[in-house]
Amino acid sequence: MNKEFKIISLIKKTFSSKYIGDDCAYLNLFGKYAFTSDALNENTHFRLWNIKNLFFYLGYKALWINISDILASGSIPKYFLLNLNIDLEKFKIEEFLKGLKFASQLYNIELIGGNTSYSKNISVNITLFGKTIKPFLRNQAKEGEYIFVYKYTGEAATGLEILEKKENFKNLSFLEKYFIKRFFMFYIPLSVIKTLFSLNIKCAIDLSDSLAFSVNLLAKLSKKYFFIDLKNFPLSPKLLKYYKNKKKALDKALFGGDDYTLLITAPPKYFSLLKKLGFLKIGIVKKGIGSNLNPNSFYHF
Repeated sequence: MNKEFKIISLIKKTFSSKYIGDDCAYLNLFGKYAFTSDALNENTHFRLWNIKNLFFYLGYKALWINISDILASGSIPKYFLLNLNIDLEKFKIEEFLKGLKFASQLYNIELIGGNTSYSKNISVNITLFGKTIKPFLRNQAKEGEYIFVYKYTGEAATGLEILEKKENFKNLSFLEKYFIKRFFMFYIPLSVIKTLFSLNIKCAIDLSDSLAFSVNLLAKLSKKYFFIDLKNFPLSPKLLKYYKNKKKALDKALFGGDDYTLLITAPPKYFSLLKKLGFLKIGIVKKGIGSNLNPNSFYHF
């Protein structure tokens, strides 16, 4: 058995999928579906840092970055395709699949196929299909709505900063370990998304590049002015403890990437309920176009 078939066999065994084996998966689908695709590329989105559980983390994140897109579209993730371009000499595939499976089981997502190939630099590509319940659109923010983000921002970017600066990962502090894990892993319960459906939330986006970038994008598409309350911006206590400087913590929260969480707008009457769910109020939608934040972000090219 060649290496490719060994990889496919291992994937089939891990996921017990009845779809894997043919070049296409044949699905009898009813209703509306959302589709997304995203990738993790070595030396662009990650490096082979010498940290514990790296490949488990990569497996989780590879699916999560797609899940966040589907959730932000107002859909429930259902099926995914996996494309692996890897060098088995440096890619710990079993650990990667454990992380991938863990993420898939959280949302009951089924692997239905994909492809494998050799590549000197690792590239993981996933296409995810989601059943659309109530579409969240980027151009539906209304004047007078509050702006909310789910949980704290900036922690993932701090994790990346630590990964890039450190040469030795043997004696990490509790906070350093926390931020590194946050760079790779996040979770939004489906119950949160279903509550947003019930509240008839119209406008949402996931924060992949930075909060500032996403705020400006929503403002532009909705033709509204997004005012972010910088004086009262909710900052992670862990971020404040780590940097010991409010300005540095705020910069990370506003301009750091890889949060992969939700930014939404909602009527003020839902403030208390959204707060209980874990949403943090960060501003308000006003008349005009733009925002009081510079659209700084990570750029892929």
